[in-house]
Amino acid sequence: MFLSLAGIEELSNNSFGGGLPNNLSRCSNLEYLYLDNNHLSGNIPTQLGSLPKLRELFLYVNKISGTIPPSIGNLSYLVKLSISRCNLHGEIPEGIAKLRLLKALDFEDNKLSGKIPSGIYNISTLTVFSLQINRLEGSIPPDIGSKLPNLIFLGLFENSFTGMIPNSLSNASGLAFINFGVNNFIGPMPKDLGKLLNLGMINFQFNRLQDDLSFISSLTNCNRLRFLLANDNLLKGTLPNSAANLSIDLSILYLGGNQLHGSIPSGIGNLLNLTILHLSANYFSGHVPDTIGRVHKLNELFLAINNFTKLPSSLGNLSALNLLILGQNNIRGSIPLSLGNCQQLLGLDLSHNNLYGSIPLEIMNLSSISVSFDLGYNSLTGSLPSEVGSLKNLANFDVSNNRLSGSIPNSLSGCLSLEVVHLEGNSFEGEIPQSLSKLRGLREMDLSRNNLTGLIPSYIGELALEKLNLSFNMLYGEVPTQGVFRNASAISIVGMDNLCGGVADLNLPPCPFSMSKTNKLSYKKKIILYVVVALVISSTLAVSFFMFRRRQRVSRKEDSSKASFEHQILREIDIVGVPRVRLLQVLMLMLCLI
Repeated sequence: MFLSLAGIEELSNNSFGGGLPNNLSRCSNLEYLYLDNNHLSGNIPTQLGSLPKLRELFLYVNKISGTIPPSIGNLSYLVKLSISRCNLHGEIPEGIAKLRLLKALDFEDNKLSGKIPSGIYNISTLTVFSLQINRLEGSIPPDIGSKLPNLIFLGLFENSFTGMIPNSLSNASGLAFINFGVNNFIGPMPKDLGKLLNLGMINFQFNRLQDDLSFISSLTNCNRLRFLLANDNLLKGTLPNSAANLSIDLSILYLGGNQLHGSIPSGIGNLLNLTILHLSANYFSGHVPDTIGRVHKLNELFLAINNFTKLPSSLGNLSALNLLILGQNNIRGSIPLSLGNCQQLLGLDLSHNNLYGSIPLEIMNLSSISVSFDLGYNSLTGSLPSEVGSLKNLANFDVSNNRLSGSIPNSLSGCLSLEVVHLEGNSFEGEIPQSLSKLRGLREMDLSRNNLTGLIPSYIGELALEKLNLSFNMLYGEVPTQGVFRNASAISIVGMDNLCGGVADLNLPPCPFSMSKTNKLSYKKKIILYVVVALVISSTLAVSFFMFRRRQRVSRKEDSSKASFEHQILREIDIVGVPRVRLLQVLMLMLCLI
């Protein structure tokens, strides 16, 4: 099928399966072979190295396995070689270094191991060098920028490289993309990166680099810089004011997971095209600057795990915001009402702060929130607004460990997409709403450490819960045995002495027969039944007594001395048409059932 005497074989983006044919060497005039984005499997045949005129070989995005055949090094006219996103393993053959005309080498996203053959660094024609997402190791030669001066794309992301990032990178004046993230590089940030005027992306994230942020000042010369990622290293110091002078095109700034301190410069508002700002897990302090509200294109703002103390109302100007993550700070005050303007918000985390006051209705009406709504571990007061039902697409809801009170609103059942609910550590009271039975996708629910009363609703056992905590409330009665209640390790019901029954592993006392029968009745229904029975008994006795007194006056000649007063009352019950023995039995049975 693949055999052709033509110079070009374009078979990309099909659904071809099977292996590459071994007799490819017969296509001696083949110059371009494009078999990418198919379902080809098996090994790369050694005979592929017998195509003397081949200039471009694209096999990326297939199911090819095995190793890279050394015969590839015989393709002396090869200019572009891409075998990425396959399932190759083993080492990169030394023969690749013989491809002196090679401009693009792409072995990304395989399982290649070992070290990069040193001869590859002598292919001065290389412009694209991508070995990302493999298992390669070793260090990068300090003169890489001098030996590969034509580099435009250098991708070593997600391997196990060690050593220092070479300063000589600045000698490759055309470098536009540097991706060294997720490795084990150490030492300082490379110097003079500001000389790379075409630089569009720098990714040094998830390494062990130790330096301050002075390198940012040199990057202000890089007018095309769009992505700067240096998160999760060992960087120290402050965010310099020069950050405000970074490229107006800067879209992503990741500096989280370091040891930075101080405040965010107010000039951050100059980065008008910023879409993601990630400064979490540092030691930043002070106020989040008001000028952040000028960055109208911001989609994601991560400032969690710092020491910020105040939120600006200008956050409400970020109408494009999808994620607002501010948990684990020292933020004091009330929740800004202006957040209600963030109509595209998908996730909100203000947990573990010192927020007080009530939960604003404005944020409860943000029906766009679907990922997470987390206000846990604050000092919020008041009731949980009934507007919570507006969060119809919400998956995770957490208002735990506040000072909320009142009943759990029935409207919570309107959040039909809920998977996780945390209401623990508040002062909620009343019964667990029956309406929560509508939350069929619920996997985890924690209502512990509140003042909830009544029986444990049987519908909870019908939900797909994997974890349930009802401990330290005032619940009573029989514990259900179906669903999550079958697994004692999946539930917690400690701190309540009036529970009974349940599975044996809970070690609860058995329920009295009368309790097990009446657990189906709600507390309010039982009170009503008590009242009704009491009224029936008192009314019956009153009527009987009245009839008895009347008959005494009408017929005093009747010999009543032989019947006791009590006997006469019971006799007179027959007058109103109810047999006295049967009536007493019914009333006594009703009282027993209560």
